[in-house]
Amino acid sequence: MASALLCRRFVARISSKAFVRALAAAGFTVYRRTRESTILERGIRAVAIRTCAELDGAVIMDLRRMAGLSWQELDAALAGTRDL
Repeated sequence: MASALLCRRFVARISSKAFVRALAAAGFTVYRRTRESTILERGIRAVAIRTCAELDGAVIMDLRRMAGLSWQELDAALAGTRDL
């Protein structure tokens, strides 16, 4: 429990657009995009990301779990999309 609180405290805030690009780099494809949200899928996993300027750290943690990615995989996907 304590480690989850520490992780939540140190998660950087990123935009929903950057998070969608990171999941796309990790192999997810955009299933549906609306003004309010984007739904991505990979196999049997689906992740719905609301469109906003900045995602909170707790939301990023939940979306990462829903996507089935480790912290290392998410960090590598985010690092790969920084140049775009």
